[in-house]
Amino acid sequence: MTQPTNPKGEKEDNPGIVVIGGNDLSSTRAALHTDRPTSLLLDFASPSIDWEAVIQLLDRRPDLRLVDSVERKVDESLSIADRLMRFAGYRLALPLLDKALAKEPMNVRAYSLKAICLFYLGRLVETVACLDKAVQLAPAMKSETYMLHREALRLQEKYAGNSEGLKLHLACEIQHELARTYKEQGEYEKALACYDRSLAIEPDHSGAWSMKAGLLNSIGRTEEAQACFRKASEVPIDEGSRLHWFNRGVGFLYTNRFGKAMRSFEKALTLDPDYSQAKQNWFSSFGQWMNALPRELTRLQNELETLGEEPQEEPDDVTELVMRGGILMLLDRWAEAAAVFNEASAITDERPVKRLSLFNHIDPFVQWAQMSQITKRMQDLRPFLASTKF
Repeated sequence: MTQPTNPKGEKEDNPGIVVIGGNDLSSTRAALHTDRPTSLLLDFASPSIDWEAVIQLLDRRPDLRLVDSVERKVDESLSIADRLMRFAGYRLALPLLDKALAKEPMNVRAYSLKAICLFYLGRLVETVACLDKAVQLAPAMKSETYMLHREALRLQEKYAGNSEGLKLHLACEIQHELARTYKEQGEYEKALACYDRSLAIEPDHSGAWSMKAGLLNSIGRTEEAQACFRKASEVPIDEGSRLHWFNRGVGFLYTNRFGKAMRSFEKALTLDPDYSQAKQNWFSSFGQWMNALPRELTRLQNELETLGEEPQEEPDDVTELVMRGGILMLLDRWAEAAAVFNEASAITDERPVKRLSLFNHIDPFVQWAQMSQITKRMQDLRPFLASTKF
């Protein structure tokens, strides 16, 4: 049962003006137009309030204190917080989560949601502490919170002493989260507007270009999408960011530059071996590249020579070796193909992360099966096995 909070009590705790929220934006606007210390008392579950508009207005008054006017059960508070967070209402959600944790200090979900709020508000040290607490209470949460934990530490290091840079970076990320919400609701123009706001902040944001391109492509605006995909593959990136490499790979993939796409996804996987989307996109790029290869021997030989002429971006280019092995197999040059795959396998074994699951394509039997499927005929496995080391 929810109970209204006593406004007088709120005044005693905070000797500013308490503006009691109604069913419209008038109370919020009143709070924004006063220079005095102000607390805004609202029913955070009210369906009559335009919460998107409230959240946008609150950006103009970072000092405004927000108070939920109703005493709620913990589960209800968490559900409301989750809903507000979908529209980037992190400041609104935080007091709800704090009240929930005051009632249930061992609530793992509350810590998890609070960590997300703290992250987008730029409070990275507190984000890490909150995630650590969630994992301490529920060790199984480690895999679920891993990426946020990793990104908070990365940004902490990258933007040390540069609070303005962090603020701009997170402003872009918040727009991307908003776009995700609008896409789920089918409000595509609103989502595109979010990407445009992100690009107004950071014109070279590979993620914004890539995600905008994906949305344009999905709604049939393919020419605009292609231009955005190309932009995503060309803008400068943070080479220590798995997301930047991923977004660059997406740009290459959708503009049919499959080799460059594979190398970008491989870079992302070097930074994060558990990046499942990068693995999936590597395989998608490889499959599309293989299917696009000609089947005439002369043209295959030309493809092999062209591949050898391309400058290697890395001294140990596993992607190039696998591409070379694929062509050799289509040419029925099994011993050479096996040697190439063995070389690629040796490289991956020497890397800090042993045999990323991405590289199971190096396995000779997997390659044999794949080539059989692509060529629509059962390849003779014996010559390959005879020259392969296990």
